[in-house]
Amino acid sequence: MHSTSKLFLITALLFITHFPLVVMSADKADSLLINKLWELNTLLGNNKTEQVSLGLNNVRSHIGTQSTASEKVLFYATEGELYSQKSDHKNAIKSFEELLNISHESLTSEIALIQAKAINDLGIDYMNNGEVEKAKQAHFLSLKIYKKYNNAQGGSFNYGNLSIIYKELKQIDSAMYYLSEATKMAILAKDTLGIAYHSLSHGILLIDNHKPIKGLKELNQARQIFEDFDQNSMVYYTNRIIASSYKSIRDYSKAKRLLMESLQYYEKIKDVKRLGQTNLSIGEIYFALGELDSGYTYIKEGIVHLKTAGYVKGIINGYHLSGLYYKQKGNLEEAVNYYNRSLSLSKGKYKGMNANSTLALANIFYQQKEYQKAKKYAEKAYEISNGSLSEGIEMSYYKIMYDLNKTFGSYKEALHYLELLDRKKSESFIQERANEVARIEYNTKLTYEKERFELKQEQDRALFQSQLENERLVKYVFILIALLFFGILLVVYRSFKIRKRTNKELLKKNNEINQLRESEKELAEETLSLKERELTTITMLSHERNTLLDQLNNQIGDLSGKVNDEVIPDIKDIKKTIKMNLSDDSWSEFTYQFERVHPRFFELLKTRFPQLTQRDQKICAYLRVGMERKEIAIVSNMSPEAVKKTLYRIKKKMDLTGEDNLREFVMGL
Repeated sequence: MHSTSKLFLITALLFITHFPLVVMSADKADSLLINKLWELNTLLGNNKTEQVSLGLNNVRSHIGTQSTASEKVLFYATEGELYSQKSDHKNAIKSFEELLNISHESLTSEIALIQAKAINDLGIDYMNNGEVEKAKQAHFLSLKIYKKYNNAQGGSFNYGNLSIIYKELKQIDSAMYYLSEATKMAILAKDTLGIAYHSLSHGILLIDNHKPIKGLKELNQARQIFEDFDQNSMVYYTNRIIASSYKSIRDYSKAKRLLMESLQYYEKIKDVKRLGQTNLSIGEIYFALGELDSGYTYIKEGIVHLKTAGYVKGIINGYHLSGLYYKQKGNLEEAVNYYNRSLSLSKGKYKGMNANSTLALANIFYQQKEYQKAKKYAEKAYEISNGSLSEGIEMSYYKIMYDLNKTFGSYKEALHYLELLDRKKSESFIQERANEVARIEYNTKLTYEKERFELKQEQDRALFQSQLENERLVKYVFILIALLFFGILLVVYRSFKIRKRTNKELLKKNNEINQLRESEKELAEETLSLKERELTTITMLSHERNTLLDQLNNQIGDLSGKVNDEVIPDIKDIKKTIKMNLSDDSWSEFTYQFERVHPRFFELLKTRFPQLTQRDQKICAYLRVGMERKEIAIVSNMSPEAVKKTLYRIKKKMDLTGEDNLREFVMGL
C-alpha cells in the first residue's frame, strides 16, 4: 500500500502536466458565471491557488439546481483539483463526487474531458483514502468518457491507475493486463512521459513479484526519461522505488545513498509529505542493518513531517515502525501503545496495515503469555486481511498459530500450521537465494557496465585528443598551403613562359624515355623468359645426363661377370669415373640458379604454405619456370598420372578451388 499511494499521487501530478485545466470553448460566451469559472480554471492551471480559492467562494452561491451541467462540471472539477493540490483528500472527494451525478452525454467534448479528468482524480483520492472499490469504479467511468472521445492519453492514465488498484488487490494478471493497455495508449498518444510512468509501474510490479533485476531495468529506463524531461519530482520518486529494489536484494548501501539524495531534494523544495515518507524508508534501512537507534531517529522525524502534511497512511506506517522499534528494544508496553495508535488510525480503511499491527500485537501478547488474547488478535488479523496477508506477515501468522495451538494442546491444528510454516519457510528460502543470485548478477552487470563506460570514456578522450591534433595539423597545413600558394603565384608567370618553351622538348624526351622503358621492360621479360628456359633446359639436360650415366653404369656392371679378371680393374675405374660424374646435387644447382631469377620464391612459399613438402616446393618451382606436366614427370622420376595427383594435392593444401589455375597462381607469387 505504501508504494501504491505514492504512485497514485505522482500520477496525479503527471496527469496535470498532460491535461491542462484550461480548455477553450464557445461555452464561455453563454454566461458571466461560466466565464468566471473558465477564468478560475485557468488560474488554477497557473498554480494561483489563493486567487482560485477566493473566486470559488464568491461564485459558490450561484451553483445550484438552476446551474447548467457545464457550470457544475467546471465548478466542482476546479474545486476538487484545488483540494487535491492541498492534499485535502476528504474535501476533494466530496467535490469530485458531485460530478458522478452529471451525465456526460449532454456536455460538449471539452467539458466532458474536464469531467473525465476530475473523475480520474477522484479515483486517485479514493485510493489514497483506502476506498479501493470506489476508486476502481471511478476509473472505469472516467475511461468510458475518454473512450467516447478517442482520447488515448486519458485512457492511458486510467488504465495505469487500474493496474495499480488490481496490484493492490493482489490480482497480478489483471494488473499486468491493464498496464499493457496503458502502455499501448501512451504509445498511441505519443506520450513519452506516459510511457515512462508505465515503465515505473511495471518496475514496481516486477519488484513486488520477486524479479528485482528486471524491475531495476524498467525503473532505470523510467528515470532516464524523467531526467530528460526535467521531471525532478518523478526522478526522486523513482529513486525511492529503486532504493526499495536494492533493499530487496540486501544492497543497503545503494538503497541508503538514493534515499539520502531524495531526502535532500525534498528538504530543498519543502515537500513535508515525501520528506516524511523518505525518512521512514531510511529508518527501515537502518533497522535492516541492525542500527535500531539510528533508524528510530529517522522514524520519529518522519512522523513529525507526515503529521504536518496530514498524511494519515504515512503516520500509520510510522506508528507501526515505532512499535517494531520498542518491541526489538524490549519495551513491550511502549510497543503496544504505538501498535494501538496504528490500529486506531487504520481501522476500516487500510486493511493491510491494520492486519499487520494486529498481528504484531498478537505476538506481543503471546510473549507476555496472554495466550487467549494472542489467539484472538491473530485470528482477527487474518480476518481483516480476508486471508490475504503479505508474505512476511503470513509466515509470522503461521508461526504464532502453531505456537498457540501447541500450547493449547491442539496438536492436529498445530501440525497443520507447522506444515504451512515449513512450506512458507521453504518458499522464503528459495526466494532469498533467488534474491542473492539477483544481487550478484546485478553487481556483476554493474561492474561490467562501469568498466565499459570507463573504457568508452578513455576511447572518447583519445578520439577527442586525436581530433584536436588533427585540427591543429590541418591548421598548420592550411597556413603552409597558403604560403606556398602565394609563393607559387610569384613564380607562375615566369615558369609559364619557361614551361611553354620547354614543353615540346620535355614531350619529346618523355616519349624517348617511355620508349626506352618499354624496351627495357620487353628486354627484362625476354631475359626472364630466357633464364627460365635455360633453367628448364639445364634441369632436363642434367636429368638426361644422370639417366644416361646411370644406364651406362648398369650396363658396365652387367659386363663385370662376363670378362676375365684382367679387365675387371679397368671396369671398376670406368664405374668410378661414371659415379663421379653423376650429379647428386642437381636440385641444389637448380635452386641456386632459380633463386637468382626468382629471389625469395621459396621463402614466400614456405611462409604462406608451411604444409607443403620439399617435393611440393620443387614442383611449384618447375611450374614457375614454365615446365609442362610431362617435363615435370621426367625430371621428378614420376609418372604423368602421379604428377597430376600431386598437383591436385598441392591445390588443396593451398585452399584453391577446382576452377583456380595452379600454374597461374604460382606465377603470381
